[in-house]
Amino acid sequence: MPAASAEDLIAAGADIMLVCLTLRTGSEDQDASNVEVFCELASDARRLGMPVVGEYFPARPDRLSPEELHDQVYRGCRIVAELGADLVKTFYTIKFSEVTKACPIPILGLGAEKTPKQLQALELAERIVQDGGKGVVFGRNAVQVKNPSAFQQALCDVVKRGVSPADAAAKHHLED
Repeated sequence: MPAASAEDLIAAGADIMLVCLTLRTGSEDQDASNVEVFCELASDARRLGMPVVGEYFPARPDRLSPEELHDQVYRGCRIVAELGADLVKTFYTIKFSEVTKACPIPILGLGAEKTPKQLQALELAERIVQDGGKGVVFGRNAVQVKNPSAFQQALCDVVKRGVSPADAAAKHHLED
């Protein structure tokens, strides 16, 4: 069930719509329903001139081997693109460059679970970009830190300016 329609989002002042797709839920009926909802929301957004970020989440990613996660993300990103997304947000995988090369639209890599150290999050961001990701989407790793502003500045240095994670962490005085 959608949280909001494209019309609702435009009325609220939104400029872009995030639509999530989960497949391989264990129920073909649920998977089909998820695709149907994704298509309807993406179509409505496109009709209204609103870009769509397609968020691909494998069902139960914590139960997947790295190879299974990669396979599902690889296929899921392509499906999301073919269903009408303009951009994809998804998990980083062991062969992320294969995912980015196979998908006809830009891909953003997720920070996913909170890393123990800020430097590890910056290293993840660097890998995402080096493997063809057009950017990162970090939540916990960007805000659940002692100095979120400093971390986010370091993150921008890594993602946008190609600064090494260690140099960015030192420049912005990140602790841990």
